[in-house]
This record gives sequence, structure tokens and C-alpha cells, in this order.
Amino acid sequence: MGLISLAGLMGCSGSGTVEPAAAGAAIAFSADLPERQAVTRSGTPLEDELPVGSKTFKVWAYKNTAYEAGSYTSYQTVMSGYTVGWTENTAYTTTTNTHDWEYILPAQPDQTIKFWDWSAKAYRFFAVAPHDALVTPTMDGSGDNYTVTLPADATVEASNDATTEEKIAATPYFSRLWFSTGNAAVYPTRQFGQPVVLEFTKPLARVRFMFIYSYPPENIKLKNKEFKPSDGTTKIACKGTVTVSYPLKGTGTSETFSVDTGDGSGALTAFTEEYIEEGTKKWYTVLPAASQDSYTLSVTFNNEPEPRTAVVPANYMTWLPGYSYTYVFKITEQGGVEIEMVLAAVTKWGDPYVGEYTVYNW
Repeated sequence: MGLISLAGLMGCSGSGTVEPAAAGAAIAFSADLPERQAVTRSGTPLEDELPVGSKTFKVWAYKNTAYEAGSYTSYQTVMSGYTVGWTENTAYTTTTNTHDWEYILPAQPDQTIKFWDWSAKAYRFFAVAPHDALVTPTMDGSGDNYTVTLPADATVEASNDATTEEKIAATPYFSRLWFSTGNAAVYPTRQFGQPVVLEFTKPLARVRFMFIYSYPPENIKLKNKEFKPSDGTTKIACKGTVTVSYPLKGTGTSETFSVDTGDGSGALTAFTEEYIEEGTKKWYTVLPAASQDSYTLSVTFNNEPEPRTAVVPANYMTWLPGYSYTYVFKITEQGGVEIEMVLAAVTKWGDPYVGEYTVYNW
């Protein structure tokens, strides 16, 4: 106990303020990849996805010290880009290690132990992985937000020939904002004093389209299938950068993102190969799109001279990082073949079961 109290007196925030010794609980980390869930919804640990030698992440932490008129105002730096490394079977060997993740590292002498401040109004943590990823972290001009810009190359991620190291170099992971006020009722899994579990994802989305039939489809042949932006000129971005913005004060409690498609290289003009339930599962890996125009499906039935079309409205074309999107076109026969309705299926990345999706009709 004496050792813990001494460490508590020595711990400092980034502002140089002595942390209250009464806190008594060191900040510790765990990390997972919720987008790679099985149907059981159990997350995959981040260390299982990172290659040997890259089992690290870089974390920033801030605490709000004032709450006024419904807004978190003042903040102090707790961790300014700490490197956190993973070593198997080291959990509980130090006060800062509960899940084999450790930031008190011999190679990082400036990284000192940090203790929870019970008087803080809120805490905010965010990170990128691995720690040496080629990212650009920046405090915005107002000082209210911290941004991290990451490279994003969906063509490498989707390549069967690319190694794990190549995929991570082309598109590193970023974490969701861990925000909590310490209120156990509001944030039961984000309590002050408990390990900070950072949820990582890649700044990419996956999209596919498919057909279902209300009658046996043996006599229907679908050709010249295209699912693309309705304006006829916009391309589907696959390379560029994604900037993730984390609020440090105010009322924001989650991250936002923006996409820069660079020179437009690697872009797709259309999705042309559909997902087949009993055969090839065609996923397209793309950059996320916070907002975009409607998409139009165009498909030729049998040998008809003109294609049939169906439009997916713009409000269903928002793609978030780490999510998969399935657009299902239902074909019915009512005096001929018609596309009767469209369904949108949204899920976390990696869930293969259509039955598990949330489905929207329009």
C-alpha cells in the first residue's frame, strides 16, 4: 500500500498539476476490435490483429475540470501521445497493466504513471495503432478539438496478396472516443478507475448488393448490372486520407470524420458484381462517406432492350468507418418482372449473416 501511495504522489498530469493521491487507481488500458464481431458479439482483441513487432498503440488522454451551462469547458492533458505496448502474460505485474498493455516502458522515460482524478468532470481517451503509424496528429486552431489524419487505401485492404503488415501500413487503425463522466449509471462500462477499453477500427467501409426473388428465378437472366452514384459522374473513393476529429471540450462526446480522396486514383465507377448467397460473396472495400447522393441500380432482364432501374435515396448512402452495408433488391413478377423494393442491411464489419442485420424499407 505504501508503494502505491508514493507512486500516486509522484504522478503528474500533462499540465504539471499533482494528481490527488486519494485517487489511488492507476490508469490502465485494454483494446479490442468490435467491428470484427462474431454473432455472439464478442470482440476480437486488438493484439490478435496486429503483427508481431507492431503490437502497440499511441494514446492521447484529456480530462475536463469544469462543467458549466451544460458544457465541459476547461481541460488538462493527461497523456500526450503515449506509446502503449503489449506483452503476453504481463497483466497485473505492475499497477498500470491489467490486460498485458503497458505504457511505463524503458524506451519511453517521459511516460510517467497516471492516476485517476476523482474530481475530474469527464475523461476523454483516443488512440491510433500501431504507435508508429504514419499519421498526422494536430490540435485545431481553436484548441477545442484534436485531429488525427490517417492514410486509407481500400485497394490494399481488399487485396488477397497483401500481407497484414502491408495492410496496416496502408490503412492504420484509429479508436473511437472513450468519453465518460464517471457516472456509473450513465457509463456502466466506462467508470473512472476501471481499465480504459479502446475500440479500434479502420477508416474503411464495406459495401455489397444482392438480389432476392419472390418466385423461382430460373427463367430470369440478369445482365449488365451496375450500382453507382445517380449523378453519373461521381466515382466511389477507394484511396485517400481520413481525418478523425476528437472534441476535447464542449458537448461533443464522440468523434467525427472527413474524407479527402486525393487525386482520385483507385476509384470505382460502379459496383458490378453482386453478392450471391450460395456462391461468391463479393464485398467492395471503400472509403467511408459521411454523405453522398443517391445510388441507382441498373440491370438488364433477359434480352430486354432497356434496363430496369431502382434508386436508393441519399439518406441511406451514409457509410461509417468499420461498418458493412448490404443493399438488397427484391424482384417480383406482376405482369412482367419488376424491382418492387429495396432493403438496406447495416452491420458491424465482419458479420456474415443477413438475418442479424437491421433492415430498413423505403
